[in-house]
Amino acid sequence: IQVCQRKGIADALHCIDITRTPYPFPENSFDHVTVCGVFHLIDSIETILSECKRLLKPGACLTFTYEAHPDQHDHSNSDGYREIRTKGIYRKSDPRSGIDCYRHSDEYIESVLEIYHFEMAKEMTFRAYKVTPWADARYFTAILSRNKIDD
Repeated sequence: IQVCQRKGIADALHCIDITRTPYPFPENSFDHVTVCGVFHLIDSIETILSECKRLLKPGACLTFTYEAHPDQHDHSNSDGYREIRTKGIYRKSDPRSGIDCYRHSDEYIESVLEIYHFEMAKEMTFRAYKVTPWADARYFTAILSRNKIDD
C-alpha cells in the first residue's frame, strides 16, 4: 500500500480485513475494488462479494484473483484438495503451517458473481509460481467484473 501511495497509483488506497464485515465505508463509495492474492485463503467468498456489491457504485469494477484448478474438468484430489460442504469449493490443509488453502471452481465463481449482480468483463488464467522443480505449478485466474446497474 505504501509503495502504491508513493507512486500515486490512486487517490485513496485502503487495506482492510475482508473477513470482518460490514466494511467501514458507506454504500456506493468506490469506483473500483481489488482483491488480489486473498481468495485462496478463504472458503466461501459470498460475504465478501456481497460487501463489494454494497460498496461499489453502479457500473464500477471489481477485480479479484483466485487459485485455478489445473484442470477445470477434473477436480480429483490428486494434489490433496478435497471438496468441502459447498459445491465448487476445495480445501487442502498444510500440516506444516496449519494453514488451509482453497480453490474455487469456475462454476462456483460464476454463480457467486451472478447472485450479486456482477457481470464478467474479462478473465485471464496465468501461472503464478512454482515452488520447486518437481512440484506442480500454481495457476491463478484474474477476473474483471462490473457491478450491474439495477433496473
